[in-house]
Amino acid sequence: MYRQSYFISALLVLCFLGGNISAQLQPPLSPSLDSIPTTRSVLRVNILGIGLGGEFPITPTWTFYLEAGAGIQVAQIPQVSGTPRQKIFTVPYGTLQTRYYYNLNRRKKKGKRIDLFSANYIGLALPYLASTSLSERLYGIGPVWGFMRNFGKRGYVGFHIGPGFYFDAGEQVQRTRLYPFNLNTWAGTGFTF
Repeated sequence: MYRQSYFISALLVLCFLGGNISAQLQPPLSPSLDSIPTTRSVLRVNILGIGLGGEFPITPTWTFYLEAGAGIQVAQIPQVSGTPRQKIFTVPYGTLQTRYYYNLNRRKKKGKRIDLFSANYIGLALPYLASTSLSERLYGIGPVWGFMRNFGKRGYVGFHIGPGFYFDAGEQVQRTRLYPFNLNTWAGTGFTF
């Protein structure tokens, strides 16, 4: 488990540094988006899910997002007495996403804030949950719709939702189980750098 967390941390740092270099070298791809300040990578500290993420621009409207952290799950544990007991679990997670910010120009024309990818997006999410009350490891895939908004100098709030297909691939599972049509959600609030 510790090796995985070191690997994820190293990958985040490398992606963030690489994203800064590539973002500085890329010319603007769309004349209408020349002045949109979305060409630099953004580091996000998520205090809601206790996570660290990076958003790396591919074009002025497409990004690659990577986040790792730990969330909280409350589960009902059956008891011999018949009354279930609630238990709180820490759930390590990771997510890889591609995001297409579709309303940057519209927000810019209305005079709304668009820096640091402050807009709505559609994308493809690949979530990973290290351990839950149901399984050891869950991998997922699914389309999402979401938004990202920035406030003040460094604050942000974001959310996405969409259908997801999850696969249970834990070591104690004899064969991979599919959990179709689950809800894929993510929420974050914190600071950008």
